[in-house]
Amino acid sequence: MITLRKAKSTDAEMVFHWRNDFETRASSRSSRAVEWDEHSSWFAERLVDDHAESLWIIQQDGVPVGSARINRYEDDDRAEISIVLAPEHRNHGLGREAIRQLVDTARTMGRIPVAFVRPENRRSVNTFLAAGFEFVDTLVELQADGNDDGQ
Repeated sequence: MITLRKAKSTDAEMVFHWRNDFETRASSRSSRAVEWDEHSSWFAERLVDDHAESLWIIQQDGVPVGSARINRYEDDDRAEISIVLAPEHRNHGLGREAIRQLVDTARTMGRIPVAFVRPENRRSVNTFLAAGFEFVDTLVELQADGNDDGQ
């Protein structure tokens, strides 16, 4: 079973390694490696309750398998969601369920969930589509459909 929990300071190193994984970087908007000092500052900022971007840990049966972010835009009612799965937990169908839970969480914030996925990242595109997202204009921007059940 997949659950989300708010990230805590003790998760910083784990998330750092997932973010700097080669395959993660190749699929991210920014493919550069992140240095520890930069990451630890970024991470600490996201732990503040009123920060526009919240950080979550994706768990399967209580075991961390990835991280997720919800970025609430200030100028409209959208919330961008994104996930990173640990290398050893990819290709097991966990992403779709994690995305559905992030959609529900964003909706409880009164936001419309959106995602920006690189078109060449077919695995992520397919995962977001399977989680109920639809294309908006291009392959790059996807938006959760209007169904309350996330399907």
